[in-house]
Amino acid sequence: LVLLLAGCAARTDSLLPKPVIPTGTVLTTPVVTVNLPTPVPAKTDEPAQFPEPEETQTIAETPAPTEEPRQTEKPAETPAVPAATPIPADGYLNCCGCRLLVKIPEDWKGQYIAVDYGDSVAFFQQASYYREFGGFLFSFELTDFTSEEEIQNPSYEVVGKWEGDKLLVADFPTDVQFDFTDEEVASSYKAMFTQFDLVKESLVLNTSGSRTIMLCGDKASVEYQPEWEDMAVLMHTSDSFGVYSRKNYVQFRGGHIFTLMAVDESYEYENLPSYDYLGEKDGTVFIVLYPTDVQFQYDDPDCTKEYQDLSGYTETVVKEKIRIN
Repeated sequence: LVLLLAGCAARTDSLLPKPVIPTGTVLTTPVVTVNLPTPVPAKTDEPAQFPEPEETQTIAETPAPTEEPRQTEKPAETPAVPAATPIPADGYLNCCGCRLLVKIPEDWKGQYIAVDYGDSVAFFQQASYYREFGGFLFSFELTDFTSEEEIQNPSYEVVGKWEGDKLLVADFPTDVQFDFTDEEVASSYKAMFTQFDLVKESLVLNTSGSRTIMLCGDKASVEYQPEWEDMAVLMHTSDSFGVYSRKNYVQFRGGHIFTLMAVDESYEYENLPSYDYLGEKDGTVFIVLYPTDVQFQYDDPDCTKEYQDLSGYTETVVKEKIRIN
C-alpha cells in the first residue's frame, strides 16, 4: 500500500500542469517594461524638467530702450576749423584762394611740393614727384559737402567744418607713390607721410582778409591775384613759386606761365634760355623763368584762352607784385 501510494504520488507530480504566471504579473515585470517603453508621467508633469528658455524670459523682462541704438558709438560732432586773425607767424602757406593756412614742417625744407588748385592744396615728396613716381602724400580740400555721404574719395578723413556746415576733407593715396628703388627716398617719403597729423593740426581758416602769399620759404611774397582764383594752379617749394594755367595743367599740357626761383648767388642763371633777374638779398638771387615751348592745348579754345589771359598778367605780376623780403 505504501509503495502504491508512493507511485501514485510520483505520477501525480509528473502529470501536474506547468505553473502559469498570472497575467497581472507579466504587465509589471521588467521585461515587459523594457520591450514596451512608455513615457513616465512624472517626467512630463514636472515643470522643472522643461524650463522656459532663458532668452525668452530675458527679452520679456527687458524694458523698452529709452535712447537711440548705439548712441555711445556715434562719432563726436565734426568741429569747426579754427580761424586765425591776423595771419600766424612765418612758415604758413596761404592757400585755397587765401582761405586756408597750412604750416609747412621745418624738416620738409627742400623735400616738398605744395600744389594749390584753388579749392584744395596737395602735398608731394619732391624726389618721387620729379622721378615720375607721383610722390603724393595727402591733400586738404574745402568742399561744398555738408554730409559725409556725399564724399566719393576712396581714402579720406573729415578734418573739420568751414563756412557753416561745409566739410574740410583730407584725401590720401591709394597706391604706391614713392620711388621704392631708392631706400633713402622711400624712407623720407614715409617720414613725411607720418607727419600728416602735425600738418592737420596746424590748419586754420584765414579770416584776416590778407591776400599776401609768402614764397620761397618766406624769402619773398606776392599779392594773390583775382585772376588766379578761377584760372591758376600755384606750385610752391622751399625755393620756388610757379604759376600754371589750371585747365592745361590738369590735362597734362604743362600750362607753365612763370616760376620765381630763389637760388644761391653761385648759381649760373645766365645760362638759362628765358629769364628775368629780380634782385639779390643775403646771398640769395631771385630770378623768374619763362617757358620756351608751347604749354597749352592749342586745339582747345578754352584752354588756349585761359593760358593767354594768364600770360597777359605776367609782366604786371612779376614787375609790380612780387616783393623780396
